[in-house]
Amino acid sequence: MKPISSRMQFGLVALGYAAVLVVAAAALFSRHLLELQDPVAASGGRAAFGNTILHLFLGCLFLIPTASLIWIIAKSEALYTAYSRFLFGLSLSAPICMSVLLFGEKYVALSLSWLCLFRILESGSEPQLR
Repeated sequence: MKPISSRMQFGLVALGYAAVLVVAAAALFSRHLLELQDPVAASGGRAAFGNTILHLFLGCLFLIPTASLIWIIAKSEALYTAYSRFLFGLSLSAPICMSVLLFGEKYVALSLSWLCLFRILESGSEPQLR
């Protein structure tokens, strides 16, 4: 059997991410429609637990193409190193943003403070702003 080219493998991973994005968007949109239908029931503990389970499920769905991507780029040391450095930099951005928020109010531009605030908010759970 002829092996699949690396270009085709990356295309399949991109297709996997696109499929997961479509499923996630559909699930979150249907959940939003349910919340609009009955806002009182959507603000209870059962709904919050359901949202948590849905977000965990969607996170696990994103792990499938990510694991495939890592398996594919593990064959190339340059790609694997670049991906590892990107993830390392991304993981360092949360503590840096937190320290900017805590200690940099007089020394940092307001736009950078807002950017750091949004980075910290988006790294946690979904905020309930109602």
